[in-house]
Amino acid sequence: MENAISKFTRAMPYIPLEDLDFMWSLQEVLEFDKFWKYGIMHKKSPVDMIQEAAEYFGRDEDEIAILAMCRKRKGKI
Repeated sequence: MENAISKFTRAMPYIPLEDLDFMWSLQEVLEFDKFWKYGIMHKKSPVDMIQEAAEYFGRDEDEIAILAMCRKRKGKI
């Protein structure tokens, strides 16, 4: 039974968020870092900053949220 499930899983993979674009240029990332730090200094909520960044960069809010999570984990914001 376990083998049948494994074969089924490999035959029909589920790729989460495949419709999003997670590629960013270094220039965009550094600009995002500045954008985020400015928002923090001005007491904006993370939700507001994600919405504003999505508009500013012309990206989906989920793409912004993932970038924010990545930069936070790396200690950049």
